Amino acid sequence: MRIKIELYILSLWILFFLLFASKITFPICISGPCEYIGTWNLLKTNWIPAMCLIGMAYGIYIYYRFKDSIMDSGKVGPWKITSIESISFENLSFLATFIIPLLCFDLDFNLDEGRNAFMLFLVLLAIGIIYIKANLYYTNPTLSVAGFHIYKISYTFQGIESKCTILTREKLKCGDEIFSKLIDEEIYYSRKSIKK
Repeated sequence: MRIKIELYILSLWILFFLLFASKITFPICISGPCEYIGTWNLLKTNWIPAMCLIGMAYGIYIYYRFKDSIMDSGKVGPWKITSIESISFENLSFLATFIIPLLCFDLDFNLDEGRNAFMLFLVLLAIGIIYIKANLYYTNPTLSVAGFHIYKISYTFQGIESKCTILTREKLKCGDEIFSKLIDEEIYYSRKSIKK
């Protein structure tokens, strides 16, 4: 469950970045006597961009931990791919269904007011619950931007044929051998086997 929640948070990285870019404000002094307004005043004015920056930093941490997780124990294989279908386009459905509407929802709906920021948090929480319960966490636009691919595959392992969905950084084809690590319910993170 933890990996699903983290992948959902990672999927919001683009939203955090765009909110940060649209909400950051800082005083600019062109002429006259200029003075620093103070760190506290700067943070008070930019608390939403500060939260987005924390979300982006946590997303980067999640990404690198996830990217390297296949090297940990728990991987199985090698599986030989017998049929493969790219479903990387499903990343766009999450982007088009959730992220873009939130950005087009008149982002100037004054997030500085506590009630509006709280409503945005509740909407993101509700989307997250749906995203995790429906096992859509692998349709992650941030991973797509980072070069991940999503495939539905059939494979053989120890003479048994099975099907699953995999996330991988590599382009795969029929006949490739992969090692995989279970994320949850027939969804795996996979790497191509190195042939000697």
